[in-house]
Amino acid sequence: MMRKFSTAFMLLLIAVAVNSVQVQAQTIVRYQEQIRGGATLIGNSWMYTTSADCFPIAILADVDVDPTTDNSSSADLILPAGSTIEKAYLSIERGGYYSPQPLTSVKLKVPGASSYQTLTPGSPSFLINRSADGASGYYFEQSLFDITALMPVNGYVSTASGGVAGRYFLADPVPFVNSDNWGPMGGWSIIIVYRNAASNRRSITVADNWQYFVSGSTVNTDVSGIRVPASGTVKAVVGVTGTYGDRVDCSNSTYDYTDLIKFGQVTGTLTNLADPMTGFSIMH
Repeated sequence: MMRKFSTAFMLLLIAVAVNSVQVQAQTIVRYQEQIRGGATLIGNSWMYTTSADCFPIAILADVDVDPTTDNSSSADLILPAGSTIEKAYLSIERGGYYSPQPLTSVKLKVPGASSYQTLTPGSPSFLINRSADGASGYYFEQSLFDITALMPVNGYVSTASGGVAGRYFLADPVPFVNSDNWGPMGGWSIIIVYRNAASNRRSITVADNWQYFVSGSTVNTDVSGIRVPASGTVKAVVGVTGTYGDRVDCSNSTYDYTDLIKFGQVTGTLTNLADPMTGFSIMH
């Protein structure tokens, strides 16, 4: 009997940068199955600013009210009621003006836990460390973990407003370069694949194609093995996680970036990605 898939999901890990040399990376398919369920991602940044000025001071976030951490942020996982987590991948991303320094540790606290657990390149969940050499001494780095075994069974909420029952904290990536200027940037994402008996059958792919490219350039990504029906209308949902941190330089039009990420088919017109919450084009 032929199985029909109502939706194709693909989540892609990339890095978006400015003032760097374009590099093509090999796509690694981390997960690819046809299931009743779906996929989503959550995440946050390591820093924030309190000013809309050009090149404002980057301030380390620390939201966990834990005296043992210096840099922390959180995000809530919202899934349909009755879901079970099938796969979970953690991506840690950092950038700044420094010599390459691969991640040596980061702290993760899942819902219901009383304390953090430390992840390192020696952890069973570790997959890969990557770094990319940009221009003018700027470096970009990514670390990837398969944290499926660390996820609580009911580690999510099913209300749009979120809640502590689905709240994940990340803290203290080491090493991390703090600075009082616009140089450092970065954040983290957790990519979730979930099963749900009430969901439509979907073809889901999580592909890792971390790469960096300059403002105004285009990169192509080929992901093999995606299954869709031979005919009929198919709804495709694509999620992308990446790092981008430049702000407009009011004093120099050369660095007056529009900061828009465009996406589309190779042979089609690229369009600005829209913020799913506001409907407006994403600007970072």
